[in-house]
Amino acid sequence: MEALMSTATLANLFQEIPFLASLPTDHLEAMAAAGELVDVPAGELLVSEGDSAESLYLILAGSVSVQGHNEQGQEVPLSGLEAGQFFGELALAESGTRSASVRSETACRLFRLGRIAFINLLGQAPELLPAVFSAISEKIRSANTHFFEEQLQKQALQLKLQREHHQSIARLITGMADEVQAPLRDARHLSEELGRQLDGSPLRELCLDLQLQLRQMQQRVEMFRAISNEQIEDRAEPVHWQDVFDAFLDIYSMVSDHPLPIELVLTPEAAHATWIGYPGILHTILLHLLNNAEQHAYPGQKGTVEIQITVRGQAGERCFEVSVRDQGVGMSPELAAHATEPFVSSRRQDGLSGLGLAVVESLVSRVLGGKLEIRSTPGEGSQINLQIPVRTPQSSMS
Repeated sequence: MEALMSTATLANLFQEIPFLASLPTDHLEAMAAAGELVDVPAGELLVSEGDSAESLYLILAGSVSVQGHNEQGQEVPLSGLEAGQFFGELALAESGTRSASVRSETACRLFRLGRIAFINLLGQAPELLPAVFSAISEKIRSANTHFFEEQLQKQALQLKLQREHHQSIARLITGMADEVQAPLRDARHLSEELGRQLDGSPLRELCLDLQLQLRQMQQRVEMFRAISNEQIEDRAEPVHWQDVFDAFLDIYSMVSDHPLPIELVLTPEAAHATWIGYPGILHTILLHLLNNAEQHAYPGQKGTVEIQITVRGQAGERCFEVSVRDQGVGMSPELAAHATEPFVSSRRQDGLSGLGLAVVESLVSRVLGGKLEIRSTPGEGSQINLQIPVRTPQSSMS
């Protein structure tokens, strides 16, 4: 609903908005005369995604929510705006369509400014451009962050569904193993009895061979059963670092098209220490880091990666430090400072997403309860340090 207010009063209100406060009074009054004041109740749809952009809105009082749509067409919140902020400037500047919908969260008082008046205002007051560009950048960053969080939630749900699927299969295998063990045990006992009765007979060798085959089958079934029980438990397990590394090497050699040579350095204390955690999650982290080294540290060339595991801290506050170091191209201080942010990549022009280190940081902090540190020097290489608790918090996988 349009509201009435004098030009001078509106100009005074504009002076309370940070990005307009520096404008002279005559510019503010000209702007007030070129637009209109609008009062809306809570829950009102102000602009719709896909509509033609015709106006910029200043929020004088109240708050609004900016909303988009995901791949399934469901409405998802992107950001919230309050008094002193504005929306509609991006599509308005390029004479395009609305990239998102905006709805009032509370009763709002808005100032609506048409496209021509908005462009004229920027021409008369170019000092507004930095504030407008800053607002546009912040909204894009907020949308990217929301997208990344949504992807992480999808990945977490996917992992949960996969675990439940694996657990169902594991329960089936455990049940089958229990069913098979009994007849195998009986068959082995019968073969041993038959072997005693065939003592001195040429058939005894065949019987001994049968016993060996049955014993090996029993061992394999018991191994499958033990592995399945681990899947069913789905909890942090005690492991030694050499075993974790050996299992990772097997996985890495299978999934990488151009695997890098890896050198493991285990300090004596770490070699004898036990980590209570989730080896599968650490394997995923290391795969991301090695993939990152292939694509960024040694693009189009060969190089080596060193993985060093040490014990840090004093008694009661000890942790493991897993350092992954390359001697590749390295990163600038600016890039290293933002490397764990979503969509930050030194090779975006080559189609690389820039999500690898962001995912690693999330897994290290949220799942393993640890910290990530990046050290890098251009032309000398990078070192990623993962500080992981000796015992992974149980709640981190819930």
